[in-house]
Parts: sequence; C-alpha cells; structure tokens
Amino acid sequence: MKKKVFVAVGLCMLMGFNLFGCMPKTEAGTDSGIVRDGTPRKYFTISCDDGITQDARIIEILKKYHVKGTFFINSGLLGEDISDMLSKTIGVEVTHKRWTKEEIQNGVYEGMDVACHTYTHPSMKDLRERERISEIKKDVRHIAKMTGIIPVGMAWPGGDSAVDDESVRTVAEKTSIRFARCTTATGTFELPKRFLRWYPTASALDGNVLQLADTFLQADCTKNMLFYVWLHGYELDAFDAWDTFETLIEKIASDENVIVVTNSEFYRLFSSEIPS
Repeated sequence: MKKKVFVAVGLCMLMGFNLFGCMPKTEAGTDSGIVRDGTPRKYFTISCDDGITQDARIIEILKKYHVKGTFFINSGLLGEDISDMLSKTIGVEVTHKRWTKEEIQNGVYEGMDVACHTYTHPSMKDLRERERISEIKKDVRHIAKMTGIIPVGMAWPGGDSAVDDESVRTVAEKTSIRFARCTTATGTFELPKRFLRWYPTASALDGNVLQLADTFLQADCTKNMLFYVWLHGYELDAFDAWDTFETLIEKIASDENVIVVTNSEFYRLFSSEIPS
C-alpha cells in the first residue's frame, strides 16, 4: 500500500501536480505563446479586483470578444458579503459578494489570469514586515491550490494611499511577486517605469475611457504602447456602466493591431527591460 502511495506522489511531482489535489500548476503568464519581434506594438490589458460575483458577467463579455483579463483575489475573504456596508458607503444599493472556495475551484476563472490581492485586503503600509509577507504568501499559495495558476503579480489593496516604499521593498525582496498594480490613472499609454508601482491608464468607470480607447487605436505606433484599464465589477452595477464596458472591449478586440495580454503576460514580455 505504501509503495502505491509513493508511486502516485512521485508521478504527481514529475508532472507538476499539486500533491494534495493532483492539480497541475502553471506559473501565470508563461503559456500565452506571445513573443516580441522588436517591432513597436500596441498592447491592451485589463484587471478586476476582489474576486466578486460580477466577475462572471465581466468574463462572459471578455470571452465574447476573445479577450483575457486578470482577476485579483483575496483568498482569506472567500464567501464574504459586504453589500450592505458598501451600499451605505457609496450611497447606491449594490452587491459585493465574493466567490466561495468551491466556486473558484469549480472554474469561475477558467481561461483567465488570476493574481494576488493579499489574503485579507489590509493596508500594507500599516503592517509589520512579517505580516506583509504572510498576507502575500498565503494568498499566492491558496490561489495556486484553487486554480492551478501560480500568481506572479498582485494589486495593492486599499489604493495608492495604502502603499509606501517599505511595502514595495518587502514585496520585492521577500516574496515571489514581481508586479503590483496601483490605482492612480495616468491617462497615457506609457509603459510602467517600475512593475511594483504599475499605474494604469484609466479606470473603466472614468468618463473619458472610450475617448482614450479611440485615441489609443488611432495613434501612430512609433514605440511600444500600453492601454491598461482596471475596475471593480460592482462599480459596473452601481453606476450602470455595463454598456460602456462592453463597448470598450469591443473597440479594442476589433483592432487587429492591438495585442491583448493579461497583466502576467505583459510582465513576462517586458520583465527584462522594466525593473520590478
């Protein structure tokens, strides 16, 4: 009996499988098949925070136009429902319910990129170093176990005011995370200067997001360009922005000159040029 167990474990290890669930694991962004040839290109990437139920409708739209997105998950808050509190905070009735462990294991994010949003969504600058490390490592470990994807990136929880230089140093030196998205919009199509302070072009809720898309699509591509959009799915409900969101995705997907990548895929493409 013991021999059979050892053989099974050995086979799982050789095939890159999880020892407990025998789930194959892949590092995020490594299997896209996208390569660079030295020609300047236009890139588009999109990410969504919190791992909430509106992501299902977002994914439906993304798949309709053959677009992949990145979804940042707090694996220590699975199943949490803060709808009442959030509705009171923003003054609009809205649902904010996180997927359960079972729902994620059953493939909610199949075909998408998943990444870290820390285990319980704290302000990282308010934590001691060992607490920051734990928040990230636990989240990465649980996401990998649930999805088979080993995250290489994260979104800073709490927005840019919750990030400081010490937090960035901790992530760079003590964790496996190599990119981290901020929230302050640049309104430009510049590539990030540092991956651990990766500023997006715009939020999907910004009033000029479709104008930015048109500008991006019409621009001459003399150097590499990146249009990065981020959002929380509940915002599309709260501000009745689903039509705008789908129009954005349709615009981007209809232009064959745009290379659509996940956050992790973009990191892989440019990691040799842009420092973490």
